[in-house]
Amino acid sequence: MPSNAIELRLSADASTLYVGTVFFGTWSSEIVLVDTPTMTLTDIIDLPSVSFEFAISPDGTTLYSTEEFDNKLAIVDLTTNTVTGTVTMPGGPREVLFSPDGSTAYVANAYVGQVVLMDVATGSIADVWGGMGSPYGMKLSDDGQTLYVNDYSGAVVRLVDTTTGTVTTSIPVSSRPYAIEFFPSASPCEADINGDGTVDTQDFIAYLNAWASGDASADWNGDGTVNTQD
Repeated sequence: MPSNAIELRLSADASTLYVGTVFFGTWSSEIVLVDTPTMTLTDIIDLPSVSFEFAISPDGTTLYSTEEFDNKLAIVDLTTNTVTGTVTMPGGPREVLFSPDGSTAYVANAYVGQVVLMDVATGSIADVWGGMGSPYGMKLSDDGQTLYVNDYSGAVVRLVDTTTGTVTTSIPVSSRPYAIEFFPSASPCEADINGDGTVDTQDFIAYLNAWASGDASADWNGDGTVNTQD
């Protein structure tokens, strides 16, 4: 890398790796593009100012980069790998993320307790939600209906209804939350056939009943036939 790598993003087809970098000596940033099959550098996008966070739209055509100290949001056209403009933010833009359909981008403004909604089609501010404390990190639910916002100074995670912009729940945490991530639920144990959370003789009996009736759930080897091989 030509400078210090700060953040990584992978294109939807996994063909390109986008690396956010910072030159601490000159206090500037670039987005470095790497071709993943060959792991070779293919392009460098110079950003207007130092940036620690960026996000890529679901369709892979637009990159938003937050410039915390200049209160700017840089807009990058990934079809040409050029910066097409900047938008002034209220104060201290940090995390940025796109809605699942790519129509809206959410920008956490940590210094003023606001989340800015960007209209991606026009590249302009569509709305501003206040009362977020000191929002650093954010995460959207898979359906895009709930925005989880880390309030760093308040030591809470706020759940925001994205249809109304209102905080529905605040969850206290033990320390100042900086980032947030989802982890998938553990897969259920296949041997827990009756789903009661315990593998015991009741599951064995349930399996025998399914096997005796030729139920497809008893086809454990997946060969399409319920027989002694299962």
